[in-house]
Amino acid sequence: MMLITNFIMITSAASTLDSTFASVSKLAVVDWIVKGRRAVHSLSRGRWVMIVTAVGGLIPLLFAPQIISATTISGTMVLGLAPVFIFWRMPAPAISFHLSVWTGIFAGIILAFGWLPA
Repeated sequence: MMLITNFIMITSAASTLDSTFASVSKLAVVDWIVKGRRAVHSLSRGRWVMIVTAVGGLIPLLFAPQIISATTISGTMVLGLAPVFIFWRMPAPAISFHLSVWTGIFAGIILAFGWLPA
């Protein structure tokens, strides 16, 4: 049973990584348009963006692996999802996005650096 659970978790993680790399690559190659320039769609540029993203995501693990614990990450991200589920019928102004995202980011920084008193 544990083998099946591990397989499911690894498959889920691989799918998440694939989506992340594809999204960041598309953002850098297709969606970022500098004013006055034509967008240059380059496969190699997208691959380089994927490599930079992978290395950038690896660096925190090399210095302090406990900072990237699943509970810290998921708990901080859930904070930003609460308003979406609570107020789903109301039209959402732009400030609602910023409040939920920046609250989650600041809470994550406070937890990561241990600034929350015991």
